[in-house]
Parts: sequence; structure tokens; C-alpha cells
Amino acid sequence: NIRRIGSRAFSNCRYLKNITIPNSVTSIGERAFYYCENMTSVFFEGDAPSVETELTFDRTVGSDITLYYISGTKGWTDSAAYDAEAGTWNGYKLAVWEERAPVASATILCFSTSKKIASINSSSLIVMTSST
Repeated sequence: NIRRIGSRAFSNCRYLKNITIPNSVTSIGERAFYYCENMTSVFFEGDAPSVETELTFDRTVGSDITLYYISGTKGWTDSAAYDAEAGTWNGYKLAVWEERAPVASATILCFSTSKKIASINSSSLIVMTSST
């Protein structure tokens, strides 16, 4: 099980639109989704992960990105990162994940390098990195 998504793991994956983070992930590195310009939704299956900075999704669609969490998980609305008045967590829109759709199998290629960086199946996200 993956516990951490490293710094810049999905950086510059411009065609990554949605991603599901499994409940085993407890931390997300700085700018892990930097310049994912088409990212609109991030679905979290577990408790809120720790994030190295508020810039984890820096230079994405910004205010158009929504983080979805499952009701009953911790760290979303019961932490200092939550702004009840704005309805945000670390500055990003937050919503309850009402209906969990099944995740199809897929391979993610980074647009800028065309290298395989992840595989997704119905139960996990396996992050793969390669040196340049």
C-alpha cells in the first residue's frame, strides 16, 4: 500500500483530470500535482493526508478544483486546515463524496515525458517514478 505521494510526483501531467487517493496515503509532498492544469477533482478514500505545503495542487485550475472526502473520515472538517466559512480545506473547495463510482483500470502517462507514472485499479493507486 502506498503511504506517501512524493513531491512533484504528478507534476506537469496536464491531462490528468481526476484522481482517487486511496485510504493508505497519509501524506502528499510539495507540489505533487503542480501544473495539472485540467485537474478538477481529487477523491480521497481515507482521512485527510498531511501536506508539505498548501501548494500541493499549485497552478492547477485553482478555485475550480474540488477535494472530495467520505463522510466519517477525519481531518477534513475537524482540523485547522478547514475554513468553515469558505468551505475549503487548505484553500481548496471541499465537498462530501456522495456517491463512490467504481474506478476503472488505467495507466497514467505524464504528458511532458510520456513516461508511465502510475497505474490505477479498483482498489489502489500505485505510484511509479523514474529519474530523468
